Amino acid sequence: MVLKYQFKNEYMSIVNQKTISAVLCNAECFLKESQVPDAKVDAELILAHFLHCKRTELYLAKDEEIADDCLKKIESALQKRSIRYPLQYIFQEIEFLNSKLYVDENTLIARPETEYLCDLIIKENMGKALDILDIGTGSGAIAISLKKGLRNSCVDAVDISDNALGIAVNNAVSNSVIVNFFASDLFENINKKYDLIVSNPPYIAESDYESLEAEIFFEPKIALVADQDGLQCIFKILESAPNYMKKDACLYIEFGYQQAELIVEFAKKYKYKSIKIIKDLSGFDRFIKLEV
Repeated sequence: MVLKYQFKNEYMSIVNQKTISAVLCNAECFLKESQVPDAKVDAELILAHFLHCKRTELYLAKDEEIADDCLKKIESALQKRSIRYPLQYIFQEIEFLNSKLYVDENTLIARPETEYLCDLIIKENMGKALDILDIGTGSGAIAISLKKGLRNSCVDAVDISDNALGIAVNNAVSNSVIVNFFASDLFENINKKYDLIVSNPPYIAESDYESLEAEIFFEPKIALVADQDGLQCIFKILESAPNYMKKDACLYIEFGYQQAELIVEFAKKYKYKSIKIIKDLSGFDRFIKLEV
């Protein structure tokens, strides 16, 4: 069983000098000793975040001293990062396509692959007024980005987690868009048809979960892992989606890069007139687009 790491309630000061250059050097060494990948970059990102500057500006102001209250925040962040707590949760913010979103341990950290999918959908549907459904919205990343990019569309978004929905609602408000968020286990509480349905469902197999990078274990497992070798949620969506799709509607699903063949074979059982696999920017099979 994988257990989340625990933060220390008390810790020794990481730095004994207050200049930016000294703190940066000590921070990098501390993260390297903790075997954090990309320790130099992470140290720069942490300092830049709490000093409200760009990474390059750290070196231009290297001799300036950091105030004590800011230094405490930096040290706390370094302690968290040393146990592989994700930077996104430390900063409680991600940039996703055209949005800034609050995230914490109640929400999955949206990946560049999902960002690419949103950009693709927006470009394919520019200028259209669509009824859109986002299944498993989490922080609201997909729903909010699609609403921003397709302003004339009506976007509904569902999730099984009330905590995630609360965060998504606040993210929509902070990004000045209107998205209809409500609780639903997949299509359970859906009672209309859509022009476009999109989902980044859990697709990791339980057998693969424990071998993933340490940062993953701070994210909600329910948003990552599915039964049937990671395919249960995807199969349920493929089975039910045609009942909630208008004529000529599209369904987009993100999946694991080795799952394409099984997903295509399963999709052939249902009323899809078109099935297309789309690769991500790394050249891996990552998304399926289906039309009814």
